[in-house]
Amino acid sequence: MRRGKTGPNPTDRGLSGSKLNGMTDAEGTPLAVIVSAANEHDMRFILPLVFLRFPHVGGLPGRPRELPTVVRADGGYTSADLLRLLNWYGFNAIIPQRGQDVKPGLGKRRWQVERAIFWLKWFRRNGIRRERKTALYEAFVTLACGLIAHRQLQQT
Repeated sequence: MRRGKTGPNPTDRGLSGSKLNGMTDAEGTPLAVIVSAANEHDMRFILPLVFLRFPHVGGLPGRPRELPTVVRADGGYTSADLLRLLNWYGFNAIIPQRGQDVKPGLGKRRWQVERAIFWLKWFRRNGIRRERKTALYEAFVTLACGLIAHRQLQQT
């Protein structure tokens, strides 16, 4: 029986697995996470993260921000078409492109996302997926996002 949102992991001898595609704020607090099969391309998940999962953030007077202003991603999201689409929507998209020189300082901001994914996998139920039901695994990932955000808010 095959689990939902799993697929052969190309880096782990073809064993079935899941992968977390996440979006964080500038400080590394996870805002949204999508669970996908390990063999699905990352590019399929950047648009749903940016347009569908971005939370409305209040605080300042007036209408809350509905979309982020800057989108940073790693080389897995490399696509000239995606870069043009994000720029057309008005985002400042910072994504390294193949065959071009890497912009200086790109890694200085990327580590917050890597740290957030590490924090998500630090929780026992998220590190190695043991849940058969996708909804249950996604619930544990969402709960971990909430706990991480709560801990970061307590520190400030």
